[in-house]
Amino acid sequence: MPEDIPEDEGEAASSPSKFDVERLAKVLSLVAIPIVVAVLGWMIQNRLGGENIKLEYVKLAVSILQKPSSPDDPSGLRDWATDILNQNSPVKFNEKTISQLKSGEINLSTLKGLIAATNNGSSVTVSPDGKSVAVATTRNTVEIWDLATGRQVFSLRSNTNLVTSLAYSPDGRSLYAGSQDDTVREWDVATGRELRMLDLNAPVLALAVSNDQKTLVVRTADSHLRVYSTSNFQLLTDIKLESVK
Repeated sequence: MPEDIPEDEGEAASSPSKFDVERLAKVLSLVAIPIVVAVLGWMIQNRLGGENIKLEYVKLAVSILQKPSSPDDPSGLRDWATDILNQNSPVKFNEKTISQLKSGEINLSTLKGLIAATNNGSSVTVSPDGKSVAVATTRNTVEIWDLATGRQVFSLRSNTNLVTSLAYSPDGRSLYAGSQDDTVREWDVATGRELRMLDLNAPVLALAVSNDQKTLVVRTADSHLRVYSTSNFQLLTDIKLESVK
């Protein structure tokens, strides 16, 4: 005849311990959160189209990176969010910025303003050192934001029409802004002061600064590609794009 087993011991033998339950719950939470993120991403992708998908993924990544880093964070979640943010950045982050984002050293808790500005903007560019970002808004202004704090540093106001394109100089000291008001303006990044203005007699569609910082290339709505000296805005080359085969 089997021995009688105390009631408490029988329950312990037939059910998991408190430790096992807690461990199981923690494992499930680690698995569930990435799945929830994946499902949200799937829902976003099926609900939206085009560039809006990227924007929604960026919002999701920022919502994760807004929270302070914690030992209880699911493994790899901040890494995933950082990679999404970096993949959708016009200029890729440097290794230090990536490391700071993944470790939680960079605080994105106040980055909501930047996201709002990007929603209403037509052009975004990240500084060469990865510390700031410039955003063109529908208010005909250019806003410079600090990526480490998420705070606006400057709001540059002088354009009379929409700013369509932005480019930092390779040394990060100047910011060039092309606009539908037919101008390119150069701004001092350190002071927010307008340095010079170039009048092109046609709306600006795109611009870029050469790696040696000696030339500024501007594409305009009249199908011209113009190359200027950055030292004095002297026209060096004027190419009619329709003639290029």
